Amino acid sequence: MAVSHHRLILHPRDPFFVPETTAVLEGLREIGFVGPALDACRYRVGSRFMEWVSFLGCSPWLRLEPDAQQTPFTHIHVPHQTPVPILIAGDNVKPPRCPHCRKGFMAPGRPPRPPPDPTAVSRCASCGTPAPWSALDWRRSACVARWRLEVTEIHEAEAVPTPGLLDRLAALSAGRPWGYCYVQTRKG
Repeated sequence: MAVSHHRLILHPRDPFFVPETTAVLEGLREIGFVGPALDACRYRVGSRFMEWVSFLGCSPWLRLEPDAQQTPFTHIHVPHQTPVPILIAGDNVKPPRCPHCRKGFMAPGRPPRPPPDPTAVSRCASCGTPAPWSALDWRRSACVARWRLEVTEIHEAEAVPTPGLLDRLAALSAGRPWGYCYVQTRKG
């Protein structure tokens, strides 16, 4: 049986920027978004988590605590930073749009396969304009970054970070703007 893992990814829009992890976590702890540590890179959600993420549609049901059966639950994961920006994508990745012409950046039917360096420049199949993969419009299904926060077990378009959360992340990152996307991976 296949198991899907859904994540809301929060990331600096500048793919090269790596914020001070301790300062970001402490700042998010102060506003109640992040709670106590589960281990070196995973944290419970904070007591005010639901105030910083807007859930769309019906009333959400989230498992917020680990259990003995190791059932997936919503928590914050901070993967180690990477030496260079990487494409963060999953099984739900959509073909990106060109930042210039807004049409499909790749030839129809061609799956997105990143170059070894996602900051390298490629040419748009529609208009020929060069652009790095980090500048493409991935339609919230991928991003290019060195550092990120992952909110686990949040389905695509089920919830969005509030403008206040994105502003807080920017304030904790010397004013640099943040973005978000959703990544789904299937196992099994």
